[in-house]
This record gives sequence, C-alpha cells and structure tokens, in this order.
Amino acid sequence: MLTAEEVMSYPCCQEILKRQDEDIYLGTPFYPLKILASRSKGSEMEKIVEHWMKQHGIEILKKRKKDNCDRKINSSLTNIIELVEHSLIELKGSFLWAPKWNSFKWQQLREEDKSTGYIFSAYYVDRLEMYFTEKQELFNNLLDAKYKQHGGKEKDGNTRWFSGLPSDFPFLKRIA
Repeated sequence: MLTAEEVMSYPCCQEILKRQDEDIYLGTPFYPLKILASRSKGSEMEKIVEHWMKQHGIEILKKRKKDNCDRKINSSLTNIIELVEHSLIELKGSFLWAPKWNSFKWQQLREEDKSTGYIFSAYYVDRLEMYFTEKQELFNNLLDAKYKQHGGKEKDGNTRWFSGLPSDFPFLKRIA
C-alpha cells in the first residue's frame, strides 16, 4: 500500500501540483467549474448559458432527439442577436489555456449538426463573456485545413475547432 503523501512525492505528481499552483484560475470563483471533468464542465457551462437566456426572456423549448443541438429556443435577443423562432443553438465554452493563458479553444464544431447558430462562452479569470455567430458564417470562416479537428489535415472531415481571443474572430458577435 502507498500513502497519499508517498504518491504525491513522485516527480509526475509534483509536476501536477506545480501546474495547479501556476493555474491563474486557482482561488477564483470559476476554479471549481474549471477543474470538473470535461463532460461535466461542458454540461455545467451549458446550464450557465441557459440560465442567462432565461434571465433575458428567452424561452427554452423541449428539444426533440432529431433536433441534434444543445438548446432549442423560441425567441430573439432583441438588440443582442436576431434569431428565427425555434432556433437550434449549440453552446460551447472555454477557459484560457495554459501555459500562456492568452487564448481560448472551442472544439467539436460539427457541420452536420442541425443547429442554426452557436453561443461561445469565454471564461476569463474575472468575468464571463458570451458571443454568438450563425452556423453558416462560422463554417465559412473555418474552411482552412488548420481548423479541422478530426481526420487529419488531408481528409475531408467536417468537425472543426478554433483557438484565440474572441477579438481575433470578427464573426463572433458579443452578446454578454
């Protein structure tokens, strides 16, 4: 049997502790969200956006399995974004990435999903910003092979990702 102290003295565990100590989110209100497992983190980020939408009078509709999206809404965000009724929205969130802490990464953007738009959450240390883009505009701006996520740069995969600050991408329209 190994004690916890013994295991944590291993060089690999010391590296984990060093990375945690260098995490700019450590001690911030967002840290508990940041350290969740990926699936749980994504789910909680979606709930945060949903709560914000409800606060702004956006009706969240029960989605059907065939809708193939994160949320179905029946409203427009007047003066924020214009959406058609029954819009199918994908929600994506990201924290700043180590080691430089100067870019976000939004991943798993699938062209075949039935969404009409995306809301991207950008979790800074001290605030949350949200951005919207229409699906077609998003994929029109992610045609280059460097944005392909699966299948390699040579294959014709249609899952995309992008990385940077929201200001790097003019197609992102700030909504919060």
